[in-house]
Amino acid sequence: MILGLVCLFKEMLVALDKIRFESLTDKSKLDAQPELFIHIIPDKTNNTLSIIDSGIGMTKAVASLEQSCD
Repeated sequence: MILGLVCLFKEMLVALDKIRFESLTDKSKLDAQPELFIHIIPDKTNNTLSIIDSGIGMTKAVASLEQSCD
């Protein structure tokens, strides 16, 4: 489980770096969400952990690579 979370955070950081890099040449990339973030929201009542980022969406290639972290 810990390795899975490490892989998830790694992918989120890559997504934030990707949108930050793309915004260097195309400022409109940050129009919808100018603040880059990762929010971790624990819910003890439902025993869940929600993790939300403002990075760019995953492509099929990235999703496939994510499977290798399991």
